[in-house]
Amino acid sequence: MTKPDNDHHIDAILRKILAHKAGMSCDDCYDVVDKYADMLRSGQDPESLLPGVKDHLAGCGDCSDEFKALLVILESSETNAPDKPPV
Repeated sequence: MTKPDNDHHIDAILRKILAHKAGMSCDDCYDVVDKYADMLRSGQDPESLLPGVKDHLAGCGDCSDEFKALLVILESSETNAPDKPPV
């Protein structure tokens, strides 16, 4: 059985509250999300150097959307990059 939309909204609010209670604000997340994305894409464990980001992204829809958009941009720029830099 699926939850009514109102229950999903309440769940999202609770996750956001818990993420902020854990100590990472949206500003804190924004400051390091690019490093987090780079580490994740390179196969490193970003949580070891940037603790709390993963939990914040899981609980904050706005930051999660920003992070997903960043990943799309990075993937796109990597696939559209020339093989060799111009001389």
